[in-house]
Amino acid sequence: MPVFEHRDYDAHEQVVFINNKKAALRAIIAIHNTNRGPSLGGCRIKQYESEDAALADVLRLSRGMTYKAAIVDIELGGGKSVILHDGKPFDRKQLFEAMAEAVDKLNGAYIISNDLGTTVHDVVTMKGRTEHARGLPSSDGEQHPATAYGVYQGLKATSRSIFGSASLNNIHIAIQGIGTVGKRVARYALAEGARLSIADSSVAQMADLSAQDRVTVVDPNDILAIECDILAPCAIGAVLNEDTIPLIKAKAICGAANNQLLRSHHGDMLHKRRIAYAPDYVVNAGGLIEVWKEGAWTSSEELLKACERIYDVIIGIFDESKSEDMPSYIVANRVAEAKFRRIS
Repeated sequence: MPVFEHRDYDAHEQVVFINNKKAALRAIIAIHNTNRGPSLGGCRIKQYESEDAALADVLRLSRGMTYKAAIVDIELGGGKSVILHDGKPFDRKQLFEAMAEAVDKLNGAYIISNDLGTTVHDVVTMKGRTEHARGLPSSDGEQHPATAYGVYQGLKATSRSIFGSASLNNIHIAIQGIGTVGKRVARYALAEGARLSIADSSVAQMADLSAQDRVTVVDPNDILAIECDILAPCAIGAVLNEDTIPLIKAKAICGAANNQLLRSHHGDMLHKRRIAYAPDYVVNAGGLIEVWKEGAWTSSEELLKACERIYDVIIGIFDESKSEDMPSYIVANRVAEAKFRRIS
């Protein structure tokens, strides 16, 4: 499908296709909007079912980054990149050095970071070939907990809006996906007294959590339909769709996964069912807040404090959604668009 006619093309400023046979690199960089500043977004590596699926993914993700930066008042635009993995072995260092060189040719219009399938250590590799890379490891060599802390703030705001209290004590949260972010979200929630149902395709990922009190392991095929207070999708996107929404028994949805709504009208479906939806691009903005001023944060405490703005934004979205009887995703989009479009 031609780019300009693609269903997910949304006046993107640039779409760059990269082919480096020596490094076995096939990739796409999408720059959605730079009205507020240079575009920033992670690099995803994945086996896509088709090139069109990869293009759709990068177009949707880059658009989401524009909205994410705008709604939490960060002077950045939206971009994203995907590497099309063919399933064959590859030289990881060579691959990400080649990716960094491609990014460098854009002269700062796109700043690359890590995402699904890539790590902070890949960012270190890319940093050796371009200054336009962010998301370096924290002092312990791991990813900083800013994203998870932001999700935690989103959960508290959701609880406050739906149940009248920001406390998660005795709130039943079902978490789909116990990766780096999902696991940290679970720990934040448990520390406040939440009850958890968790699911992941990897039993090993859940081992340390499953042994704790107030934690129940659920089959991954059942997690979306479990009866709970808040459903937290923290794995893949597009999990809220025509097939799954009728099965959901949660009172609210608030999770870390990108693009949870397969299509915008699925947000309308949730609203009609009176299931409160915390827009994912607000909830998971902690990682963007972190890399926005990477190297300039005076302490972890200062960074985490900055992530607490997510709580206020979610509260505002839910309040307006209730007062106008309007789907929360429409409210969020309207707020974000007012911030990045008025600069153009």
